[in-house]
Amino acid sequence: MTDISSFEVFSIARNARGMSQTELAEKVGITQSMISKIENGTAKPAPDNLEKIAQVLEYPESLFIGEHTVRGLPSSVHPMWRRAQNLDSKIAERLLGLVNVFLWRLEILFDNQPPPLNLPQHSCDNPISAAQQIRKHCSIPAGAIGDLTTVCESLGIVVVHTDLSNAGADGLSLRTKQLPAVIILNKRMPADRMRFTLAHELGHLVMHQTPNGEMEKQANEFAEELLMPASDIKDDLAVSQLIDLYRLKPIWRVSIAALLYRAQKLEAIEKSKASYFWRRLQQLGIRSKEPPELDFDGEPTNLFDGYIENWYKKFGREIDRFSQHFLSLPEKIGEFSDLPLKLARGSMAS
Repeated sequence: MTDISSFEVFSIARNARGMSQTELAEKVGITQSMISKIENGTAKPAPDNLEKIAQVLEYPESLFIGEHTVRGLPSSVHPMWRRAQNLDSKIAERLLGLVNVFLWRLEILFDNQPPPLNLPQHSCDNPISAAQQIRKHCSIPAGAIGDLTTVCESLGIVVVHTDLSNAGADGLSLRTKQLPAVIILNKRMPADRMRFTLAHELGHLVMHQTPNGEMEKQANEFAEELLMPASDIKDDLAVSQLIDLYRLKPIWRVSIAALLYRAQKLEAIEKSKASYFWRRLQQLGIRSKEPPELDFDGEPTNLFDGYIENWYKKFGREIDRFSQHFLSLPEKIGEFSDLPLKLARGSMAS
């Protein structure tokens, strides 16, 4: 049979699909103990079982063949550092699986030629100063940031969107020797939440070369100052009515809740008024889901999409060849990028 170099790949792929060993064994038609042995490297799957495992998990057989580096979870989402936000063990396993498969595809995408990184580092002791340093480094003018993704890409950070809705994370960030600095965001989030998560993960990359128990709080403080600098926004936040915060959302491109929290933190409004606003948001159901008419478009990932389009052209605009190269079935390639399917539909329409 074809050589399988890393048996950890089997558990990674299974966890990425949120499937237990027992569920996989039943669908493949072998015992749970055999699945366990395959994942532990004490048994090799027969060729027909390898084919069935790949079919059930909806990956090409090529995923299970060749060299793959299995990585742990980044510290920003690792249960050790999340305290009250601890991930359930099953969700953590699924996230670990999804992240590793995605990173293997990124390794192929960048082919040891990642974009150069131009990212200042800063102590985590002063997140506000760190955010101000980034704004200065990137020559960001006073006021709201128009396109935060473009700012991150100018620093050499690759921003990608994928579906993390069943994996217990809004986003994650990491840096490795084989890959560029990467921020992965859950594409199912609204644009305002995605922007704040992007700023939060940028804070991790800037400040947290070494993790600590306060890193989530520090990353939030970084994101607040980056997106809503105190010196620029405090006067705007001195509002008399809740509707005024609605008007600020499309200007600052953050959620109403983020604006209210910032107003409260900067003491731009009285505590009693802030408490009243929070109650009204709860009563109106806006605290959990904000009015759709205030939504704004998400930000494109131009750097990532540029690499994807180059590879797509390299394979003659053939989805099957592109998908196989990136360890995916054609019908599942959207897990990595929606762009090839959009390009294919565009070609068919023309």
